[in-house]
Amino acid sequence: MKKHEELKMEAAVLICQRNEAIDGTAEHYNSNNRAVNDRSHKCQYITKDGQRCAIGRLVDESLATAMEADSGVISGPRLLAMLPPEIRGLGRAFLRDLQLLHDRCENWTVNGLSRQGELRVNVLKFRYCDPIGVQSEIVSGDRWKD
Repeated sequence: MKKHEELKMEAAVLICQRNEAIDGTAEHYNSNNRAVNDRSHKCQYITKDGQRCAIGRLVDESLATAMEADSGVISGPRLLAMLPPEIRGLGRAFLRDLQLLHDRCENWTVNGLSRQGELRVNVLKFRYCDPIGVQSEIVSGDRWKD
């Protein structure tokens, strides 16, 4: 079992990484620059013009392109296995929920986050960035569960 200080440090790093991913997503997008197919309205890991979804922004262009070719969902085992360990380490449920922030049009306006999107960001931070909850997640191995 991990020592208390090691656990706190691992949790602090994970919280910082998750906050960066949430904030980066919230600050980057608006209703006009999300990586969404114009015809199908489906999210894309990377578009023909280089726009990337929330998860696509976390990886390099070649991996985003490979993920797009696979066209699976981010919480699926094939795509999770493609991710670098530092991204996979953010947790399956976190990655899925971060992607849903990007995917749902009601979260965005032409200026950025909508009121609904702001609420969703707060929910993500509450759910995935609470120190006690993250420490429990690390100890129990719940990062890999849905």
